[in-house]
Amino acid sequence: MADDKERLKFDLDFLEKAEGKPASPKPSEEKKPIKAAGEKSGFIDYIKEVFKDFPAFCDKYLRVKNPPYLFFLIWATGVATAIDRVTEFDGSSWLEVWAIVLIGGLIAGYLQYWIGGAIYHLRVKWSKGGDNYDASRNIYIFSGIPIAIASISSLILNTLVYGNEYFKTGGGSSIDILFFFILIAAIAYSINLSYKGVMFIQQPQKNRAIIWFVILPAIFYVLVFSAAIFGEL
Repeated sequence: MADDKERLKFDLDFLEKAEGKPASPKPSEEKKPIKAAGEKSGFIDYIKEVFKDFPAFCDKYLRVKNPPYLFFLIWATGVATAIDRVTEFDGSSWLEVWAIVLIGGLIAGYLQYWIGGAIYHLRVKWSKGGDNYDASRNIYIFSGIPIAIASISSLILNTLVYGNEYFKTGGGSSIDILFFFILIAAIAYSINLSYKGVMFIQQPQKNRAIIWFVILPAIFYVLVFSAAIFGEL
């Protein structure tokens, strides 16, 4: 029976070739479907794409309402915001601090996504940009990844290096000083990502976009850092 099947397949392939038709493909020769744009990939590779080519990343993933890993990144950016606020908290242990930033980060993240994202889209409209509201919110959140990485890394290192002794010093650590400068660089990089992403996806007027997405955010952060520095004097 097996020999008959093989003979029949050979005859069919022979007839197809004689008629100018390609032979039936072997299982190993069948084309595999190409990975769809926006399909979920490994998290590390996904984040690498943000830093490799953010406009291409936005085009591939951020035009839709729910891009891959959106919930986690909303939470992560919210944690970074909570870390900035918790520096004023007179805690006694890292357990308290981590509980506050992890729980508070979820709330802060969604406030950023909905309220901050809405304001970001208004800036797009004021710059004569497009109408993709989902893309505006996504660009706003994803362009903040460098800041989130810097803030969370600082908290992790302080926890591991100093333990609860950190709270007995009454001041910042050498890690805090180092990451202060890293954070400044991360903010500048995030502003750059935001500008590139919004220019590519929403295509606003360049002069207006420079004002709303470069100059004004830079002024805002200068004022924030100035207030923090003078507050310590």
